[in-house]
Amino acid sequence: MGLWLLSTAITLGVVVVLIGLGPGFVFLPQKALQAGSLVASQPALTLPNPLVGASFGVAVFGEHVRGGGWLALAALGALLILPAR
Repeated sequence: MGLWLLSTAITLGVVVVLIGLGPGFVFLPQKALQAGSLVASQPALTLPNPLVGASFGVAVFGEHVRGGGWLALAALGALLILPAR
């Protein structure tokens, strides 16, 4: 049963993606912390987390993302946050 599980296309695809992206998820935060103080690098470390989580939920678990007015409100919130950086 273990070999069957590893032979499925979805499992192999996830493993390949994780092996391919794993070093980047270690390398990029280290470079962000070396670039400056924690205050300067904190947005680069925390902002991608919800984006990656939402993308993973849509791609792997088939979740649905709200559109319309909710999307407009999210974009407005992002635009209001950007000048504060």
